[in-house]
Amino acid sequence: MKKTRRKILMSALSIICLYMLGSHIPAISARDSFAPAWLKEGVYATYVTDEENSALIFNITDPQYRGLDWLTAPAYDQIKYWNASLTWRCISTNDTTAQLQVTFDYVGEELFHFVGTELSRIPLNNASLQLNGKVYVDLYTRAVYTADGTLLGTTHLWLPANPREGQNMVVWDVPPKTITLPAAVNNVWFETIQGKQDGFQISGTITVSDNGKGQNIMMFYDLDTGLGVGGYFQWDPIMAAIGIYDSGLKMFSDTNIDLGAKDTSLNWTIILQYAILPTAVVLLVVAFVIKRKKKRN
Repeated sequence: MKKTRRKILMSALSIICLYMLGSHIPAISARDSFAPAWLKEGVYATYVTDEENSALIFNITDPQYRGLDWLTAPAYDQIKYWNASLTWRCISTNDTTAQLQVTFDYVGEELFHFVGTELSRIPLNNASLQLNGKVYVDLYTRAVYTADGTLLGTTHLWLPANPREGQNMVVWDVPPKTITLPAAVNNVWFETIQGKQDGFQISGTITVSDNGKGQNIMMFYDLDTGLGVGGYFQWDPIMAAIGIYDSGLKMFSDTNIDLGAKDTSLNWTIILQYAILPTAVVLLVVAFVIKRKKKRN
């Protein structure tokens, strides 16, 4: 009887310890242990707007925007547009790198162009226009490079999948700075062309450069894939490869990436988390009852 009681007590204590560890120690995902299984040749994601909006753009051949300097430039051109879309499409992969074709299509209304401090307003006459180019992304670190190997930063258009509530996710990893933000997972879901999906949210302001300029992030991600499916699509190096600082787009439109099972409104992670502690209490009560019965006998 004594051995039985001891086993029950040990089981209860183990469960409580696991609960405490799982609930209060956030893990840090500095990089994916595995490359995203879905990032294969032919996959794509498209973001759109169905209203008049504007984007901040720059000339990628201008030296003041080269490398990481695109993040800290003193000025950007601005285009007013409507009916815009941005698509990245994987055109090839190897063991470490994915090559993406990035395309921004829009109907242009007006261009605000800076030459020094002088501003010129150029009508675009509702012309159908396009920015496009290629970019290379490290499958594990999400580092983004131009064709000549110039580093542009860390993409946050996708993140590691299936984080826990409060888990720290790396959104920028360019030495000497590795910057994380916590994932909000509980009760996050969204509607897509593939139905209702569980997701997670990343939001906050970070400083990636030495000049103190803050960069805002407010993005929603599919839980099963880590793919960005909503929020503010701005200051990402994948877009910077074609000269876009802020696309102005906020709507996820289309993808051929399988987002996984539809949301069933049952979050088993939360259910198990709340079930662990009551189970431990029950085991402690059982151990107490056994001890009292032994004393009576």
